Amino acid sequence: VVHTGDFKIDHAPLDGEPTDLARFAALGDEGVLCLLSDSTNAMVPGACPSERSLAPALSEVIGSARGRVVVALFSSHLHRVQQILAAAAAAGRKVVLNGRSLDQNVATASAIGRIEVPPGILRAPDEGASLPPRELLVISTGAQGEPRSGLARLAFGSHPYLSVGASDRVVFSSRFIPGNELAIGALQNAFARRGVEVIAAPEAPVHVSGHAYAEDQRLLLRLTRPRVFVPIHGEPRHLQAHRKLALSCGLPPEHALVAYDGEVVELPAEGAPRVVAHVDLADVFVDRWGGADVPEELVRDRRVLAESGLVVVVVAIAPTGELARAPEILARGVAVPDPDAFWPAAQRAVGEALSAMPEPMRADVPEVETAVARAVRRHFKKAVDRRPIVLPVVVRI
Repeated sequence: VVHTGDFKIDHAPLDGEPTDLARFAALGDEGVLCLLSDSTNAMVPGACPSERSLAPALSEVIGSARGRVVVALFSSHLHRVQQILAAAAAAGRKVVLNGRSLDQNVATASAIGRIEVPPGILRAPDEGASLPPRELLVISTGAQGEPRSGLARLAFGSHPYLSVGASDRVVFSSRFIPGNELAIGALQNAFARRGVEVIAAPEAPVHVSGHAYAEDQRLLLRLTRPRVFVPIHGEPRHLQAHRKLALSCGLPPEHALVAYDGEVVELPAEGAPRVVAHVDLADVFVDRWGGADVPEELVRDRRVLAESGLVVVVVAIAPTGELARAPEILARGVAVPDPDAFWPAAQRAVGEALSAMPEPMRADVPEVETAVARAVRRHFKKAVDRRPIVLPVVVRI
C-alpha cells in the first residue's frame, strides 16, 4: 500500500533532492495493491511549477518596496523561508521572524543544515522596530487568518514591537485553505485600512502550490500502476476529479473507490474494494485546564450558555411545604422582550408548578428542583422560544 501524503513533483527543488520517481516505479514493478494519493489539486490542469520558479517574483516584490515588507506563510515551508531570506539579503534588508513556530523551525532547520541563514540577517522584534522601514522584512505566521497569530497582531495594531502603515507591503505567500476565506479577508481588510499594500496569489505570482497538479497525479498513477486506487486529502469534488484521472490511466471503474471520512475500506486479495463499515468520528474537544477529551455534554452546556444564557431560580420552602416567599430569579446573558412582564410571569409559573405538586413530593428536594427547572424552561420556550440553562436552588426553611 502506497500513501503519498501531501506531495508535489519538483524536478529542480531548492534542496537538490528531486522526487524519487525511480522508487515509485520500482514499487510499481513489485506490485502495488492500493495507492492512496493527495487529491487537493486534482482539478488543476498541467504540472505544478517548481518552488524555484518563485525566486524572480519574490525578489521583485521585496526589492521594489519603499517601506517595510511582511511576508506571511506556513512556518513549516522551509524552502519558502529560504527564498525569502535570500531575497531579503539581496535587497539589503534585515529579517524579523514573527511567530514562535517560525522561530523554532528556522533554528532547528539551520542547526541541521536544511536551510542557510545569511550571517547577521536575523534581528529580534525589538531590534527590528528601530530599523528604518526600508531596511526591514518580517516573515510571519498567520497567513490563514488565525486570530492570535503574529500577523493578526500586526494587522490590528496590537503587536508589542512592530507596526505597519502607509508605504508598507504585506505579501500572502500561501494559498487560501477552503473555509478560511472570511478570516483571511478580514485580515487583509485590516491591513488595507492602515494604508498597507496587500499582495496575494493569484493576482500576483507569490505562491506555488505544495500539492501535485493533474498531470503529476497521472504520472504517479502510471508509475505505481496500483490494482486499487483510493483518492485522499481533498473535498468530495477533488476526490471525484482524482478518481476520473485514475480512470483515464486505465484503472477499472470498480477498482477506483472514493471513500469518505469514517468509512472502512476492505482491500480483498481478489476483486474490487468496498466499504464494509463506518466508524463514528466525533470532534475531540480540549480544554486548556481540563485536559483532552472534554465530554460532549460540557461542550453542549457551553454552547447553550453562549446562545441563551443562564437562569438561577432560588426557591425557599417552608416546613408546611408551601413557598416561604416568592421565587427569586437571577439571570445572566438572557435577553427578554419585556422584562417587567416576563420575570413576574416566570415567578408565577414556578409557584403554580409547586402548588400542583402533592405535598409529600415537596419534601423531596430533587423533585422540587426538577419541577422548578421544567416550569422555567417551559415559560422561556413559550414566551421567547429559548432554552437557557436553568439552575434551581431549593432552600428548606
